[in-house]
Amino acid sequence: FLCRPELLTEDALKPEQINYQVFEPTESNGQVIVLVHGLDSAWQTFRPLIPELTQRGYKVIAYDQRGHGGTAPLGQRYTAPVLARDLSALLDHLNIKSAHVLGHSLGAHTALAFGAMYPSRAKSIVVEDREIIRSEKPAPLDEPTLITKAEKLKADFGDLRFKSRTAVVRALVNAGFPEDEARDASMTRTLEEEHQGNTVYRLNFR
Repeated sequence: FLCRPELLTEDALKPEQINYQVFEPTESNGQVIVLVHGLDSAWQTFRPLIPELTQRGYKVIAYDQRGHGGTAPLGQRYTAPVLARDLSALLDHLNIKSAHVLGHSLGAHTALAFGAMYPSRAKSIVVEDREIIRSEKPAPLDEPTLITKAEKLKADFGDLRFKSRTAVVRALVNAGFPEDEARDASMTRTLEEEHQGNTVYRLNFR
């Protein structure tokens, strides 16, 4: 499910649209590791880890995911396959055929999708702080229940603006939504807009 074609909703970013940093090792072991940050974060979250990795011989690539830090906020639906394809484009630009990929939170979604879409390029995947599978499968909702749930969601959140996607997740979780669904909605069902000179986010119900 991580590489379904219908989830590739946006074009891949061009290399010049991606903010990235390359850290060379003290003495190379021939291995490359890519660090992929989480929601509402940036590559700098890995600053404490980078010296340890370079001292161990790794070439380290740290970058800002689409819509984060210095990377272009293009498109509306930042699905895991979209973000994984951005990573593949960056590795192409850097002439890196394969790498170890460490992803935190949203970055873990990206890392897993990258491994599913480009298995020959992923030497290993390290997943940090990401739900892998639900402990139990929720019962499917019938259509009237779905309609009622959607109408309540629109009534509760339709006119609200949030300072960040993290705030969207927090509000949805507080409203009773599972965290994985809330995180997915914050990336795939929010619009970024300007309001009184500030960037804000609101849920999109179209």
